[in-house]
Amino acid sequence: MDHSISYKKTDCFCLKRRAYGKSSAVIHLLTREFGPMSLYHKGFFSKRSPYPAILDLGQETEVVMTFREERCFLKEASLKRSFNVSDHSGLTLMSFIFELLASIPQQTHLPFHQLYQDLADTLEGMTAGKGRFNLALRFQLRLLNILGMTGDVDHCSRCHKRFSKEEWAYAEPHCWNFFCASCPSPLHTAFRLSQSQRQCITSWFHSDRISPPLPHMNRSGVVQTQKHLNSIYEELYTLQSLSEYMRLLES
Repeated sequence: MDHSISYKKTDCFCLKRRAYGKSSAVIHLLTREFGPMSLYHKGFFSKRSPYPAILDLGQETEVVMTFREERCFLKEASLKRSFNVSDHSGLTLMSFIFELLASIPQQTHLPFHQLYQDLADTLEGMTAGKGRFNLALRFQLRLLNILGMTGDVDHCSRCHKRFSKEEWAYAEPHCWNFFCASCPSPLHTAFRLSQSQRQCITSWFHSDRISPPLPHMNRSGVVQTQKHLNSIYEELYTLQSLSEYMRLLES
């Protein structure tokens, strides 16, 4: 990012806020142009500050930032739109997604425009209240793909043969790579994908926007796929909201 310009404007989602000193705050954002960022603001939590209501979870905001001493500070913020989810299930799913995004290191070489649009589409779909767990799973897989952490679900990662219609794709532990039955692995995992599940996931990867009807995986497939993703996360992140998210998913 070029810090020679004093001010920058961008759209963003607030991922996390934490107190800094008596009334100041560090606000962790996903921005459209710059990806994950942290902003500082003195007096953020003061009684007269309008910003806690503007920079809140589930809201899209336009911010103006300034840079001083290699830090980024909030100058102005205005609300663009709110994604109103008030039920416990929806709030839990959104909190999990925001916590996952807040765990991503701040990098500049990733396609954050697409990640930002994926988040906006996912929140819009969750607000509608249909297929929320599929939406959450789709978002996670597309996030891992943007981070360069997903392999091809249609071809064996070892012999590169395309899986047949009747063939199962077996997952390698703690990663998103799959192998065929002809390429045995000493590392055992119980997770596998059927043809219909592979087709669903492939369509999620190839479609940049959510347009009805969104290809859906059944609840059992979502649960098993999520558990495998959790095994990937445990190598990378500590997610406090994951246990409540799984409790809802398995209930």
